[in-house]
Amino acid sequence: MNSSQSITDLAKTIAPIITIALIIFGGASFIYNNWYKTPKLTYETLDSYPLSNEEYIIPIIIRNEGHEKATNVRITVYTAGNIDPSIPKKTPEELTINIESNSTLIANIPRLTDGTQILLYPKVKTLSQKPINEVLIASDQGSGSVYEQTNQWYVPIVAFMIGLLIAGLEGVIERPERIYKLKNNPPASLKKDT
Repeated sequence: MNSSQSITDLAKTIAPIITIALIIFGGASFIYNNWYKTPKLTYETLDSYPLSNEEYIIPIIIRNEGHEKATNVRITVYTAGNIDPSIPKKTPEELTINIESNSTLIANIPRLTDGTQILLYPKVKTLSQKPINEVLIASDQGSGSVYEQTNQWYVPIVAFMIGLLIAGLEGVIERPERIYKLKNNPPASLKKDT
């Protein structure tokens, strides 16, 4: 066995290990930067409190459940009726609330740090049983991470399993070639003396 063949065999052995390490490192880095270290804006619409047959107060909680602050948060609430302009709120002072149309409320806040929440209490005049049609949340970090009371715990597990599958397939594809080489050219220690 010459040295160039042993170097080639060593490279073939180490290449899958390096590939697996790169896949795992790349996957972990991607998950940390794009899933873990991001703001996760959620909202919860609590049961409406009826003031009369056609007037309701709807508590809406906006939370940042992520691991990074969200900046320039814009909350848009579409209702099924008219919004009363006197909106009680339990929120930071820098929050601004505007009523864009009779049925659309827009709230802006410069930042929402991780682990904090704001609470809005819009008063809506409507005959509908469901006073809130839709709540949209956007920030500088994007609106793709906005969920309504969901938990995305399975994302890193799926990414890790895909990485393992790719690494495993690479090892399976290379093995038959090694087995064939061993059958036709066994090492000297395994050769039988005849």
